[in-house]
Amino acid sequence: MSTLKIPGVYVQEIPTFPPGVAEVNSAIPAFIGYTERTNYNEIDLTNEPVKIQSMLEFSRLFGESSPVKAKNVKLDLVETEKNATIESQYFMYDSLQLYFLNGGGPCYIVSIGDFKVGINQDHFLNALNALDLYDEPTIYLFPDAVLLPATNLKNVLPVALNKCSELMDRFCIFDLPQNKSAIDSLENIKDFRNTIGIANLKYGAAYTPWLETTLEKRIPAESIENIFDRLNEQNSILLEKEINGKMIKDVIAEYKAFLALLTALDADNAIKDIYKTFKESIPIYTTGGAKEDKNPFDDAEVFKPLKNFPTASSAAFKSVWDNTVLAKIASWKTELSGEIAKGATDAAKATIKRDFLNAMTQNNEMLKFQNVSGWMNTATKPNIDSYENFLIENIPYYSSLLKILKTKLTSLPPSGAMAGLYCKTDNERGVWKAPANISVNAVSGVTQLYTNSDLAELNVDPIAGKSVNVIRPITGYGTMVMGARTLAGNDAEWRYIPVRRLFIFIEENLKKSTSWAVFEPNDRLLWLKVRTQIENYLFELWRRGALAGAKPEHAYQVTCGLNSTMTPQDILEGKLYIEVKLAAVRPTEFIVLKFSHQLQKS
Repeated sequence: MSTLKIPGVYVQEIPTFPPGVAEVNSAIPAFIGYTERTNYNEIDLTNEPVKIQSMLEFSRLFGESSPVKAKNVKLDLVETEKNATIESQYFMYDSLQLYFLNGGGPCYIVSIGDFKVGINQDHFLNALNALDLYDEPTIYLFPDAVLLPATNLKNVLPVALNKCSELMDRFCIFDLPQNKSAIDSLENIKDFRNTIGIANLKYGAAYTPWLETTLEKRIPAESIENIFDRLNEQNSILLEKEINGKMIKDVIAEYKAFLALLTALDADNAIKDIYKTFKESIPIYTTGGAKEDKNPFDDAEVFKPLKNFPTASSAAFKSVWDNTVLAKIASWKTELSGEIAKGATDAAKATIKRDFLNAMTQNNEMLKFQNVSGWMNTATKPNIDSYENFLIENIPYYSSLLKILKTKLTSLPPSGAMAGLYCKTDNERGVWKAPANISVNAVSGVTQLYTNSDLAELNVDPIAGKSVNVIRPITGYGTMVMGARTLAGNDAEWRYIPVRRLFIFIEENLKKSTSWAVFEPNDRLLWLKVRTQIENYLFELWRRGALAGAKPEHAYQVTCGLNSTMTPQDILEGKLYIEVKLAAVRPTEFIVLKFSHQLQKS
């Protein structure tokens, strides 16, 4: 307080409480995978971590799930119901659904490409690098990584573990490849253990087998094997029926041709060059209107590339272009001419011209996307939907077939559901409670059952200790998570998931809450304040059941001071060392009931 010079009453507030600890969220997953689109409002979201709160927000930003593939579809619907199989092409969207259905909350999405870019290990590595800049995520999972070949997978998973080790504030949940049989399952486990390496295993956990679900599916006609042949075989009389001036068979032929056209357009690199030419030909006007570049739409030479398409396969796209983009340009130019004809001033003319060009560069539907795939995912969807609705409304076979296919079980990797259970357990019990012996919601079962000998080998790997946690059905309980080990299953310190995550949680909280001490005088008063702050926090954790011990001094110990944690040289160099010892609670993994005969006593 300043020196007292004026007579009067002065108030001084004296701080009496030590600094507190505000806890971070222990479960903020980052989902890394492929999405329907990677652009939103002209913003490229590729490798840009985006925080979302719900599936609705995900759909708004990244689109819907990828269409599934339906195989073994027969003309006889009974045979189809018995034999048809449904295969998901990508797993990000459905894994996110399982995440929210199992108690998940806010999370990050890192889109590494759309459904047409192809699987590549570099996509996952780039996403991991992007997440280095974000402090909030605490869990990494890669639902689409199971699509990578084993030779590429070994270049991704160890890198993820290494990232967690470097940052020391996050944990990985891994999926094993899908099992086709019991033998295949054991081989997949062996391959996974060989792939993961031996470094930083305490920062990850693996789960198997895959989960069977009945989540809503996208099944357009193009994803159903030989569907157009089936429709043509189904009822020749019905196909001759005329609806709104068109025979059903003609609509089917038109739909088939439309899908073939989209495939051709997507492969047409010339269209991408047209986009580039068009974007570069439009000048950018400043909001103040000071810049007066020539209107490119009045320049025949500049506008010429937009009217000429170099390949025949682009003819239909040219029709769309002419009927949307060029038609809108003509409409705006007419409106512009009309305003000028009314006697607008030069300044008003410049403003009208600028607004016209800004509208072209910002609001035109065709220019919101940086590639043809992005445009096709959005601009052509209404056309596809109209064809689909026509088939459903007018062909009973097709609508019945869809009902059968949509009720078929699909297989999903378990990481999304497990991330949701991590969040639920942390919120309801605490990060120190193992996310195990709990049921998985929104699933009908698992794709693989294991014998007792298999379960023993999965839980305890005597060679390298790479434990794999099993999800299995238990009569009367449902589909249960029955494993809580990290990949460092032979490490007595870091064997259990809740122990590793509890230390991550406490370390992160103390790291953030003690930052106030930087540049404070390094004396006994500071040591006392810091030690008191940490002890108060650990005492509350002990009371909540996070630490083991009948007394606080049995649960934790905090040491800070000269000749105990620091030397005089350390103090001269501005270093403050604090030692914290914790007795973490560990899960009850094995319950042994011992029985014996007792001699009769009366």
